Amino acid sequence: MMDISIIIVNYNSAKVIKTCLDSILSQRGVDFEIIVVDNSSHDNSLELIANYDKRVMLIENHRNVGFGRANNIGFKYARGRYVYLINPDACLQTSDDLQCLMRLMQEHPKYGLLGTRIVNTDGSKETESKFCYPGEKKIKPRFANLPGDIAWVLGASMFMRRDIYDEVGGFDEDYFLYAEEADLCLRIRELGYQIAHTDEVTIKHIGAVSERTNGEYGRWCNKQKGKYTFYRKHYDLEQSKFLVKKELRQARFRYRTYCLRKLITSRHQRCENRRQRYKAIYDSAREFLA
Repeated sequence: MMDISIIIVNYNSAKVIKTCLDSILSQRGVDFEIIVVDNSSHDNSLELIANYDKRVMLIENHRNVGFGRANNIGFKYARGRYVYLINPDACLQTSDDLQCLMRLMQEHPKYGLLGTRIVNTDGSKETESKFCYPGEKKIKPRFANLPGDIAWVLGASMFMRRDIYDEVGGFDEDYFLYAEEADLCLRIRELGYQIAHTDEVTIKHIGAVSERTNGEYGRWCNKQKGKYTFYRKHYDLEQSKFLVKKELRQARFRYRTYCLRKLITSRHQRCENRRQRYKAIYDSAREFLA
């Protein structure tokens, strides 16, 4: 059996995916395959990927089915003992990274999923592993006895055993975008495995490339939808309502604050982005509570 299947979900990422693919094809010491699942891109992604390299398998979806479902589709074609999920706007930094990830999983049989160090393109900001789930600090959920300390890691770079991905049933396809990786990690921990993180492998990640056409309001609506899906699945109704009502009050106050700030500041675009963010949170919360 092949060592590693790399699955990349692409949506309008033609400007960045070549760098991602180059970083994968430079890997040594492991036998791997690359599966790109395209979610009906309307840039030149399909042409670029189809003509890029014969080692890249391209799967075309006729509509945007979301991140989790697209990964599940790619998994159906995967032949590797391990599965590595990486975003098209991310890239590996050394030619030994995949070999390192496979070695760490072999050395630690309790690891169910392994996340990597993630930094932005100039290395100035790092996305850290999460030690609690969305909303968990404000309520008392049932997560206290789960194995390991890490709750979840960012979906931009996740390495796991094939049999665990299969056992957990892959991503929950009720999520479209956002919070699906938190849900997946939680279900892996419920099977008795740990979520782990390593600093031995670093990826550089641009972030939100596929959502740039949605604008600030649309992006935050998607974030809230993913979070509220997590609430529905893992908290009871009263806990969910408590969390959403709290977010609604905070968003209403901050939205009004940024409406006023926009009138008196020279940093109009920043204020407008914040105003749109809190309007999206407020509108999403009202929709949930309706």
